[in-house]
Amino acid sequence: MWPFKPNVEKLKRKKAIQGLTKAAAHTDSGVSERARRALVELLSDTDAAVRGAVAKTLGETRDPQFVDPLVRALRDTAPEVVSAATEALRTIGKPAIQGLVRDLTGSDRRAVLAAASAFTRIPAPEAVEPLIATLRDNSAFVRLCAVSALGQLGDERAMKPLKFTLKDTDSKVRSAAGLALASIRKARGITAKPATGREAADEGGADGSES
Repeated sequence: MWPFKPNVEKLKRKKAIQGLTKAAAHTDSGVSERARRALVELLSDTDAAVRGAVAKTLGETRDPQFVDPLVRALRDTAPEVVSAATEALRTIGKPAIQGLVRDLTGSDRRAVLAAASAFTRIPAPEAVEPLIATLRDNSAFVRLCAVSALGQLGDERAMKPLKFTLKDTDSKVRSAAGLALASIRKARGITAKPATGREAADEGGADGSES
């Protein structure tokens, strides 16, 4: 507990992340709110190391109020910040997943891509259906992220859509779909049925088996 009211502006100027985190839990609601705003503002700091440290710390608080800023941080240009934000969202759990699913089904293309990428590392069964819908996205990279995420999730609901994706116009997406199907089958103990024609060629080449 603080024996006095912390100087939030001073802590922000010094980029004292731990101090601001403690202040965010202060019993004085005014202090707490100012400290929360300061932490969120530091997610836009010019120093990527600061942004990454803030993202990591926000995840450690497990506070759902930080979900939206962390979801936005997934669009950061620095890979280390994206990684820290992803791990922070994983730590926060269900409220974060709800925020990501919302972005995945929205109209902001950068947000869709960021959410699809995040789900390659965050297990979330409720993301399966939105990810399946994303397989029809105009962007091959978004489709690739969705395919990879579905493979990681290992949910049988994705198998039929992924089989259709074996005919995707992009070779990387087709290859990833074959790998995702193989991953789901392995996770579920499913034996692949013999396939013929284009599907056999695509899936066989993608997962390394003979066609």
